[in-house]
Amino acid sequence: MLKRRGNAEQKKHLWRSTYRDAYQYAMPARETFTWHTEGQQKNRLLYDSTLQEATYTAANTLCALLFPAWMHWCEFAPGAAVSKKDLEDKPEINEGLQDATRMFFSYLNTSNFNTVISEAALDLQVGTCAISFDEGDMDSPFMFQAIPLSAIEIEEGPNGTIETTWQHRCPHARNLLRMYPGMELLDLPESTRKTIAEDPEKKLNIVQGEVYDPETKNYYGVAIDMTGPTIIWRYNFGKSNPTIVGRASKCAGETYGRGRVLLALSDSRTVDRMQEFLLT
Repeated sequence: MLKRRGNAEQKKHLWRSTYRDAYQYAMPARETFTWHTEGQQKNRLLYDSTLQEATYTAANTLCALLFPAWMHWCEFAPGAAVSKKDLEDKPEINEGLQDATRMFFSYLNTSNFNTVISEAALDLQVGTCAISFDEGDMDSPFMFQAIPLSAIEIEEGPNGTIETTWQHRCPHARNLLRMYPGMELLDLPESTRKTIAEDPEKKLNIVQGEVYDPETKNYYGVAIDMTGPTIIWRYNFGKSNPTIVGRASKCAGETYGRGRVLLALSDSRTVDRMQEFLLT
């Protein structure tokens, strides 16, 4: 699995400079491809903010059109296998789906979905976005998390669809057991257990994957502690992948998308250089 992840990382590295430049001109605050510290000022070298304003406006417009807050922007409906006669004979089918729609949005609107989808819409302007959709608790049944483009690697299947995703995560030791359902302290290597007990603020080196099995058509979650390396968690997600990836303007033969920001990147460089010439 680590070899597969390494191959996916090498393919992602081909896009590193392209995506890094796109973020530096369009969303410097979200650029995480280079080393940075929390709270660091990242737009000191820019003289023009036209592309930044256009990117945030486009992302906000996308969210407002497709995912308006506190509104039912979709509804559950019977599939093609249910005939019109069945719906006439059993009106409770539509009634049940309407109840399910209301319940779904009552959970969705009280979750962090609106915050996370806004982040994903920004990343999609560059070309590729990803969010994780996990099961929460009774208080918050839906849990979403935006995955930075710099942190995820993807694998395509034979038909060009995304089947497997990888992430390099560096969680605080005190949070490790809360991140993966069913993980227990005894599942961890002795060195990791010692770190949790003695230095809970230390960041760990974890590789996480959602791997597709074409034989069972199931998605399996796996977490690998790279200090070993040791597999510390396995999970069967069934027929759905909790990591949702979107790609804009994908080209044939390429794994990642090319968003609207890449189309305007040359213009942004030119305008920024002109502004620099005028001001300095």
